[in-house]
Amino acid sequence: MQTWITATQALHSVAKFQPGEKVLWHAGASSVSLAGIQLAVAAGASAVYTTVGADEKVEFTQSIGATKSFNYRTSDWLESVKEGTNNGGVDVIIDFVGKDYFTKNLDLAAEDARIVILGMMSGSTLPGPMEIAPILRKRITITGSTLRGRDLRYQIGVKEKMVKTALPGIESGKLQVPIERVFSWKNVSEAHQLLEANTSKGKIVCLVD
Repeated sequence: MQTWITATQALHSVAKFQPGEKVLWHAGASSVSLAGIQLAVAAGASAVYTTVGADEKVEFTQSIGATKSFNYRTSDWLESVKEGTNNGGVDVIIDFVGKDYFTKNLDLAAEDARIVILGMMSGSTLPGPMEIAPILRKRITITGSTLRGRDLRYQIGVKEKMVKTALPGIESGKLQVPIERVFSWKNVSEAHQLLEANTSKGKIVCLVD
């Protein structure tokens, strides 16, 4: 459930998503983004875009609800999403990448967009010089978010939001919980190798048997 709590926090508690808005999830095949794609669709997003690192991930993320996914290794996702939005941009961007996508996120953000930074896979130090005028011109809100270190009352509030927005769909099967592979804890090294290969789509589970 932690995955769904994190996705709920990013989309609803931090980004304050509203029905009809357009959303972009970077690292679209991660377990959090897979949950987030489905939450955005269920909450009434007019479009949900994702960036992923392989063609099979493009197909998979679209199969669970993404309007359009882009392989960042072989396509220009920035121009593609601009085209898909008629250059209007997206209202909510959930980013796990950090440095490499920061200026592109500013370029793609619509007026009054919210950018939520959940990770820094490409690093945390931005190159310079950098044009920050879009933040002012488009009234962009940029927020970093993590559940670590948050007080118990806040965490309970996010959990209750998840129970309301996600749990009924999970129980009914309308919302999928993709599991890439299940390992015995005795084979945890194999699980780590799969993680490091960055080919997984969803959760990797280790069972204590």
